[in-house]
Amino acid sequence: MKTCLFSLFVLLTSVWAMAQGNLISPQLSLEFKDKIVMHNMHIVSDGSYYYTINGGTASKGAVNKYTMNGRLVAEYNMYLDMRSIMYNPQDGGLYVSTNDKKICKLTNLSSGSYETKFDQLFDNGQACLALSADGNYLYYLSNGVLKKFDFNNGQLLNSYNGLQSGTNSSFVVAADEEYLYTFDSDNKKVYVYDLSANYIGSLSIPNGSYRFSLSVTNGMLFTSYDGNSATGTWYGYKVKSSNYNKQINSNSGGSSSPELSLQFDDQLARHNIHLSTDGSSLYTVNGGGTNGEINRYNLKGEFLNKYTISLDMRSIFFNPQDGSLYVCALDKGIYKITNLESGSYEKKFSDLYEESQAVLAASADGNYLYYFCRGTLKKYDFNNGSLIKTYYGLNYGENSPMTVAVDYEFIYTFDSDNKTVYVYDLEAKLVKTLVLPQGNFSFSLSTAIDLLFVAKDGNYATGTWYGYKVH
Repeated sequence: MKTCLFSLFVLLTSVWAMAQGNLISPQLSLEFKDKIVMHNMHIVSDGSYYYTINGGTASKGAVNKYTMNGRLVAEYNMYLDMRSIMYNPQDGGLYVSTNDKKICKLTNLSSGSYETKFDQLFDNGQACLALSADGNYLYYLSNGVLKKFDFNNGQLLNSYNGLQSGTNSSFVVAADEEYLYTFDSDNKKVYVYDLSANYIGSLSIPNGSYRFSLSVTNGMLFTSYDGNSATGTWYGYKVKSSNYNKQINSNSGGSSSPELSLQFDDQLARHNIHLSTDGSSLYTVNGGGTNGEINRYNLKGEFLNKYTISLDMRSIFFNPQDGSLYVCALDKGIYKITNLESGSYEKKFSDLYEESQAVLAASADGNYLYYFCRGTLKKYDFNNGSLIKTYYGLNYGENSPMTVAVDYEFIYTFDSDNKTVYVYDLEAKLVKTLVLPQGNFSFSLSTAIDLLFVAKDGNYATGTWYGYKVH
């Protein structure tokens, strides 16, 4: 009997461990002050900035905008009595739920304009609604009943009963790409469910118990200390093993050092910013000014030619579909190089992405274009620029938050400060990490001739490229 009971205990423990997935005890990762007119209600990020909202009365409605480090950028009047703020990756829009039971899209922060998307879709004006990570679904919780709506047409898709929460926060729900979260604000406790509302476990948070404030964004769970007409505080907690250290260790034996296969010097006018190949030559680009340059090398790294391209370039990639080189530039344009000798080019896309410093990458087959910004990866159709898919929660370094590289098998992001590369499969599932012996220029992560490249930036002198075998 003892053996049977012990076996049952082990089985239940194993089931619980599997159910817990990659949840960890909350680790404080970001803290910043937020002076809102009345209450520090809710927070969201669009991948570039954080936005917090005031709640309490429409006449004092406000939105504050912060950098990703919590530095105030701007304050906007938005005359709504807001309860939650949501970001929709489908259209890049900010949405709020309000005390008069509306879902509104904020169409212009500077002018304080908005438009109503849904009116009286839900029946508790205090509720903090949540948008799914992909922007397709809207979640509403009231007294243990969770309702899931289609965000396009407002149709009720499903209802789930029996979700736990605190008495004073029974109308608060948050959602990410993996979990649903409810709040017991009195006891600083968060209940975690899978996306079918099956209970997973609970988390205890050290700080932040304002009952409306539970939010998940930018890979963190947030709660606030309400300033109550003064200055409040936001606390961002890491609650999932986003670095997937356990998975990394089991898949790859921990971090590993790639094998250096090619090294060559590269003298560019400013910065050794990026590299690509057309299969017969290597091409490097200069960045930092419109007096742009492209250097051409053979596959052994021996210099062949220099070309002048009047663009401030951030990345270069080859498209085998049409046999052409393309670059992305500081003006957020994607350009096709039509003639290297004459330095001519033509624009393919304009303002397809948001961050001008981004280092874009093309898939090995030339069908897709990848844009990465602070943990969010967007995959576009290279032919027409349409957004195909968005992935969340990818790792990056503080000084390389917009760098991505892609080859026929993997997607790579970069922590340039620690010379660490995060390796994902083509569905953005983390596979392993790599530690590079040399090369830490934040823009330089590139793939070519079946090697992963990074540069030591010459910074107006001669830099060095390092090509590592990683397959």
